[in-house]
Amino acid sequence: PLQWFPQGLVESPITGAAGNHEYLLWLGPKAELDSSAWTGLIEEVVQRTNA
Repeated sequence: PLQWFPQGLVESPITGAAGNHEYLLWLGPKAELDSSAWTGLIEEVVQRTNA
């Protein structure tokens, strides 16, 4: 089975059809960040998008 782990997250320069925000998630074969680091990164990216 394939196992993919998040490596990075950024806001997409493209807005969704209904004006929603899109995000790009980079996946890779190794876990680079623990879950608490991911929570912080997600919150940071969403805040930056909504600013």
